[in-house]
Amino acid sequence: MKQETRPTQDKRRKLPVIPCGVAVIRRGREVLIAQRNADDTFGSFWEFPGGKKNPSESFTDCVRREIKEEIGIHILVRHKLMEIRKKYNQKIIWLNFYLCDHLSGEPRPIECQQVRWADVSDLKNFKFPPASEVVIESLVIEADGRV
Repeated sequence: MKQETRPTQDKRRKLPVIPCGVAVIRRGREVLIAQRNADDTFGSFWEFPGGKKNPSESFTDCVRREIKEEIGIHILVRHKLMEIRKKYNQKIIWLNFYLCDHLSGEPRPIECQQVRWADVSDLKNFKFPPASEVVIESLVIEADGRV
């Protein structure tokens, strides 16, 4: 007697989603970048600063709060650039990138190794997590299109 084969049940569990707000802070052709702490995931990589969204806040409130906490400045959140979902360490990181203007305060490394203004064309010379590549590409294309 031939045994009937059944499709195996999908044993994958649904991965948790971590919503994050990220600031792309522009100053002409420059953007503010931060170097992650050495013991963080992607330690010592450069990033656009931001962090995890609290359940009770909007993404724009998250971006403003994280920038104040991480680098000590006030920003104006202009608009959403893009969102990217990436799987890291059995989690989905939901990155929401916002174009921002620097309003006040001197950027300083409060929760990172260092911060600096970098010309958009130089961003490729810094080591960023893979999720940032499409954002950098978009910034370079947009900056090169300006007259």
